[in-house]
Amino acid sequence: MYSTEMGELAHKEQIKEGYRRSNKNNAARQILSYYGRKNALGMRLQMIEALSQAENAFVMGNGGMEAPASSRSALSEFSKAA
Repeated sequence: MYSTEMGELAHKEQIKEGYRRSNKNNAARQILSYYGRKNALGMRLQMIEALSQAENAFVMGNGGMEAPASSRSALSEFSKAA
C-alpha cells in the first residue's frame, strides 16, 4: 500500500512552519533562511554535547601519559570558529 502520510508531515513541518515564521514578504527566501539557521543551531548543539562528553574521556599526552581532555580549550576554539 502507498501512504502519503510521511510526505504530508514533512510538508507541514518544513513549509508551513517556515511560512508562519516569515513576514510573508519574499517568503521562499525567508523559509530557506529559517531552516538554515535551525540546522546551524542543531549542529552547534551536537558539537557542544560531543565536547561535554569528551570532558570525561582521557587522551594520550606527551610521553604516553594519560591526561583528562581539556574541554575548556576545545570550547573556546569552537566559539572562535563560529
